[in-house]
Amino acid sequence: MAEKITKRRPTVVDVAKRANVSQGTVSRYLNGLPVRAGNRERVAAAIEEMNYTRNAIATAMRATSRKMIGLLVPDIDGFHARLLGALTVSLSKDGIGTLTMCHEVDACSIKEAIAYFQVHRVDAIVISGSDDCAEELMALEKHGVRIITYDSLPAQKSFNSVTVDNRAISQKAVKHLLDLGHRDVGILCGDLKDWTAQERLKGWHDAFFQAGLTPPQELICRSDWTKEGGELAFRTLCETVRVPTAMYVSNYTMTTGLLNHCNAAGIHIPQDLSLVSFDDVELFEFTTPPLSGVAQPVNEIATAIKQILTNQVYQRSDNETEHIVLPCSLNFRGSTAPPKRGRSGHLT
Repeated sequence: MAEKITKRRPTVVDVAKRANVSQGTVSRYLNGLPVRAGNRERVAAAIEEMNYTRNAIATAMRATSRKMIGLLVPDIDGFHARLLGALTVSLSKDGIGTLTMCHEVDACSIKEAIAYFQVHRVDAIVISGSDDCAEELMALEKHGVRIITYDSLPAQKSFNSVTVDNRAISQKAVKHLLDLGHRDVGILCGDLKDWTAQERLKGWHDAFFQAGLTPPQELICRSDWTKEGGELAFRTLCETVRVPTAMYVSNYTMTTGLLNHCNAAGIHIPQDLSLVSFDDVELFEFTTPPLSGVAQPVNEIATAIKQILTNQVYQRSDNETEHIVLPCSLNFRGSTAPPKRGRSGHLT
């Protein structure tokens, strides 16, 4: 007797693949939300070709289920990976599920992710602060979805936030380099439209001012938080200005780019260049030499986010907006040393 073959019913994932769009775009289309014309036509065509129909049971389950939050991160790098791990494990112990999406600092991706979370009726959205989507987030907030930003202070004060003392810890890191005798201390900072980049740059300035020194403005490198951007910015500095005796780098990924240029150009650490990086990742302990870094309190950040969720969403014992600031720590290793004799000041 011939075996009966049951054809699998197409899903939103299948439609998204056929239309070559994100799942969020398909969800927006299905729920009558705005979708760009080209994407709308592709989704409609894919739905017709695949004879897609919404699963009423799954839709009903989503409509009645609770205890679900959306996590929206810019990248799955060392810091965000550790934070996501700590947060999802902690939340799952209380029966709180998570939907995670990566937006790669793209405004369209952020908005599509927010729409996707809306379709899935999340109770709250945890997002690495971005003002590009403030309007969409405020609209959700009016319907009871709590917004928690981390790693950046939101312009919208009604959003909750969990941040670290970027400015104070940056000042301490640069002070360490100045105390070693360095005066040519540069900074590789991220996109200065970001609050985090601004705060870390302010800390660099603070260290010079508090030491009674004039900050060398020509040694400020602006990048875009990426490995490639960090390498290009530091190489340009070395080729067009000078090689500093020390650098403070504002995140881990840009540090890897700087190290690429150092390897290519024969710049040795710490003999030629002392280095301190924001984001102390485990790998730093095993490089040669081990790298000095600013350690963010990942577990404490996860605990603070969970505290806000518990208070404001699930227990509703405190509806006041919370802005939590946490301290960082410094781990000095073998990547910093006094400058070579004659190199403490500006090069000639």
